[in-house]
Amino acid sequence: MVQAAIVAGCYPGIGFVRAGNKLKKIRTSTEAAATLHPSSVIKRQVLAASKRSDVINQYVTEDSEDPVIEYLAFHELAKIDEGLTLRTVTVIPPCAVVLFAGSMRLKKSTIQNFNITDPDSEDEGDVDEDAPSRDVVHPIEHWIGVRATYSDMKRLIQLRFKVMSYFLSAIHKPQILANPMKEDNVSDVLCGLEVLICAKKFIWNFLMFYHFE
Repeated sequence: MVQAAIVAGCYPGIGFVRAGNKLKKIRTSTEAAATLHPSSVIKRQVLAASKRSDVINQYVTEDSEDPVIEYLAFHELAKIDEGLTLRTVTVIPPCAVVLFAGSMRLKKSTIQNFNITDPDSEDEGDVDEDAPSRDVVHPIEHWIGVRATYSDMKRLIQLRFKVMSYFLSAIHKPQILANPMKEDNVSDVLCGLEVLICAKKFIWNFLMFYHFE
């Protein structure tokens, strides 16, 4: 849940890293090839084992794989001799990007493609037969997107729709925050959100000490 709050608070301070990049080129909303600041804890952690400190290496076994880092939330861009760098960085899971980054208003095409307004619809009926098993890319903005299977992405966007609806309701009726569980469907939305964010399925290959600086 902390990561989710960081994503919402830092946006548009989100960086995207292509697979195999090793954090050498980080795409942001304004820069195509930023890097991590030399003082970044994350930068020191993704070094080769021979270059990492003993404090970090004690948490890494010899046969362990490096974590897959795709998305980063950052607080500021700093220009140094090496170029533009990201400071105060947190590694974030893709599901948090889908749920809490980007415009609050979904595009009409997104609503139609994923049949967001019909919670009882079946994945098989939305597109062709192999749609639920194929990957789709949901564009958060023109410079960043998230890849997932159609069925997973559909459920994520449906949840985002409900979370944002609750957020707007709270703006118009702040009194519901005093006891949100009394509101219709709010309990299911909040509990589902907590379960999803904490689920290992959406954490993938992260190690806990990679999360925060």
